Amino acid sequence: MKILMIDDDESMQALVSTLVKAAGYEFAGLLDGIGALEAVKQHQPDLILLDVVIPSCNGFEVCQQLRAAGVTVPVIFLSAKGQIFDKMVGFQSGGDDYFAKPFEPQELLLHIQSFLRRERQAARMAERKQNLTTLTVGRYEFDQSKFVVRKDGTPIQLTPKEFNILFTLACNADEPVSQQQLVETAWGEEYQGEITSLAVYVRRIRKKIEDDPSQPQHLMTCWGSGYMWQS
Repeated sequence: MKILMIDDDESMQALVSTLVKAAGYEFAGLLDGIGALEAVKQHQPDLILLDVVIPSCNGFEVCQQLRAAGVTVPVIFLSAKGQIFDKMVGFQSGGDDYFAKPFEPQELLLHIQSFLRRERQAARMAERKQNLTTLTVGRYEFDQSKFVVRKDGTPIQLTPKEFNILFTLACNADEPVSQQQLVETAWGEEYQGEITSLAVYVRRIRKKIEDDPSQPQHLMTCWGSGYMWQS
């Protein structure tokens, strides 16, 4: 996987390049934001590190341009501008994370790895769902074309959102799926509501599919990481 860094500080680029290459990632660097879109097309990065104060333009504008062009990879801002207002503008312009300089390199690496792990999982999920119309996991049969789940052959009435949540988990059986990914599956990537509403749907689903909802055997909570279908 490849990291693209847009920052006019060559010493910072050298530091980050060494950091991410040691972790097994490829690295590409750009010293200003003018060629950002072209660099993205050329390098096809999986994550972008973006300084705010760069020659000819600012990182907030660059991020807005990338999002407007359909670039969806995670963007982490790195900036000496660390006030809460700056961070707010960064997130509003389409950023996914914000580090104020100076920062701890290993902490940045942990965030990079977390984002890339989610990106890999999301890609696997999309591929599995696209290739699957029906799925059987133990006592449960899923029919994506009809939004129907059968337990021991008996249909279970689920809403489309409930089905999408459950089907996503079943497609990734025995692997934790983050709350954010489940929210995007059920409500779409642009959903801005509280992620806590997901817990309400999980409780409803458990009541419908589990033998004993108070002691679930399949739809499991993974504390700190989301939920999992346990086969």
